[in-house]
Amino acid sequence: MNKVQKTIIAFSALITVFFFSHTAYSQDCPEDVLCAKFASQSVDQLMEPGTSQNVTVSFKISNLATWGNNTVELVYVDTRMNSENNNVWGVDKIIMQQSTVEFNGAGVFQFTITAPKKPGIYNFQWQISSNGKLFGYSSPSTEITVK
Repeated sequence: MNKVQKTIIAFSALITVFFFSHTAYSQDCPEDVLCAKFASQSVDQLMEPGTSQNVTVSFKISNLATWGNNTVELVYVDTRMNSENNNVWGVDKIIMQQSTVEFNGAGVFQFTITAPKKPGIYNFQWQISSNGKLFGYSSPSTEITVK
């Protein structure tokens, strides 16, 4: 095997590892556990200190479970800069407003955040929780500039 063939095989292996390690996000969850996949969010990435904005974060149910407003909540989770459930945005837990969400539906959370009074870059990241336990995938960590 020549050097070019070895390079092509190594590159193919790298692509395969990258592809499979990053497609886990889209794989289905087992039917017998709660699971959620990030669907979308709407948040402005520039705020003035102390100001508020309405935001929307939604997660899709990815198993046969049914969510209700008494079974799941959205919690703030910023794994890079802030500890779980802190109050950087003036709120750290949001109860789902919908009474139920069926399989393949989306749990939509609409709420108001308030920017910190100190200018800086703050992360905005959320995840679904049930009975105090996080499950599924978190939303992407989004940087919001406060100035």
